Order: sequence, then C-alpha cells, then structure tokens
Amino acid sequence: MRIEIRTDRRLESRRDLSEEVEVVVEKALSGFGDRITSVEVRLSGEEDPPSGRGDKRCLLETRTERFEPILTSHLASNVPEAVDGACGKTRRSLEKKVETLRRR
Repeated sequence: MRIEIRTDRRLESRRDLSEEVEVVVEKALSGFGDRITSVEVRLSGEEDPPSGRGDKRCLLETRTERFEPILTSHLASNVPEAVDGACGKTRRSLEKKVETLRRR
C-alpha cells in the first residue's frame, strides 16, 4: 500500500507528523492487505469551522483494485484524531464492500 501525505499551507508539514500519519493509516487499514493499492491523505486546517467541531480535517482517498475510490473525511481538534476518524470511516466502508461481495 502506497501512502501519500499532503498538507495545506495552514499546517506545518513535519517529517514526524508524516511518519505518525503513516503508522495510523497502515495500522487501521492493514486488515485489507493487498486489496488497497494506495491511500492519499490530505490534511488541512479549517480557518473558522462553521460546525464548531474541530479545526483539523483529514480527507482520505483510498484506491483498491476492485472498487471505485473511497473518499472519507473527518474533522477533529487535532491531526491524529482527524486521521484516526477518517481511517475508521474508510475501514467501515471497505468492510461493507467486502461483505457485499461475499454475499454474492
């Protein structure tokens, strides 16, 4: 699984942040093994979030060999929580898709 991490201008791109994000993504999606070909992680800071729920956003674009790309996002007060939330949504989406294939 290839993981690409991008940050916007409102977040400082640090090597340790990239490594931390990679570990979280790999751990969260490891159960899908070689089904996932790539994950693009886009991290951004919201300037004035209207929801008031958080100011860090993680958008994941997950590509597999079998399914259309899966897009998930999560807002949180910090980057690790945003990444973890988006990974959880991606994992649940993949689980549903795999279960649907099994039933066929």
